[in-house]
Amino acid sequence: MMILGLLALVLVCGASGGCGESFFDETAYYSPNWTPEGLIYAQKVVTHYKNEFQGLWFGGTKKIQTGQDTYYVTMDTNGNNETDVPYSYYPYFSPGGTYVCYVDTTSTFHIIRRSDNTEVYSFQPTTESIAELDWGPDEDKLVYRPTGADYLFTIDINGTDKVEISGIDAVEIAWRVAERIVFFNRVDSVYYLAFVSSDGSSLETTVINGSTVGSYPSYYSDGGYVFTVDNEYFYKISSNPVEVSTSVLHGLENALYPKDWTAAKLSPTDLRVTGGMVSGSGIWIVNVDGSGFKEIK
Repeated sequence: MMILGLLALVLVCGASGGCGESFFDETAYYSPNWTPEGLIYAQKVVTHYKNEFQGLWFGGTKKIQTGQDTYYVTMDTNGNNETDVPYSYYPYFSPGGTYVCYVDTTSTFHIIRRSDNTEVYSFQPTTESIAELDWGPDEDKLVYRPTGADYLFTIDINGTDKVEISGIDAVEIAWRVAERIVFFNRVDSVYYLAFVSSDGSSLETTVINGSTVGSYPSYYSDGGYVFTVDNEYFYKISSNPVEVSTSVLHGLENALYPKDWTAAKLSPTDLRVTGGMVSGSGIWIVNVDGSGFKEIK
């Protein structure tokens, strides 16, 4: 009779889910970048789970997702002093720190003044989703690329003066502090670093290192040089003339494969780089000379 009673208890717990529940969270960080003040910011995803006893006949304990919350946070370069920022979607900070732009699921651009968190402009330049964007150096224009497209648009922050820059096969764009927009394109398995004027009237390209370069470019703070990375080197590239100025063997192959970084970004001080993994979560930081590599989240 005791055996039958125990069997009944197992079956009831398995059917009701009321026995042996425990709750826990898992936290992940994605797409790190820099604020103009030198803090790291990223998307933070907190996934909620419970372990529920299903009964021995039903496989024992099962991990069940119960919900998920997404935040956007800043932190210092050690991963400490984490602070939520009041934006509903991934924020793009203007180079002088005056504004934030975020794009919602309807491809509406929201321009927020940071001093009082007031929305000053809102517009929908396209119904296509947005793959990437960046600010212009005077904080009055944006450049963006629709998902799946190989062309760019520039637009004023009030939604006017939209200009298509076509025929350039552009991906991985940066602008921020320079006159020209920089991006990568690939033709016949060869990567080119390319510079285009904001109206599309002039274009200059150069091969950096065959087919190995493939990470997002970042302008140095003076706008005269570009940082990029492959699986062996950090590159500092002059934008006028377009040529490799220096290359540093970073030695990170065994620690992290930099070509898998999600948009490795140069800090406003030009001294550090932050990035995350394409295939997983986390935030890493390293000095531009290849030293000081560490995981902070």
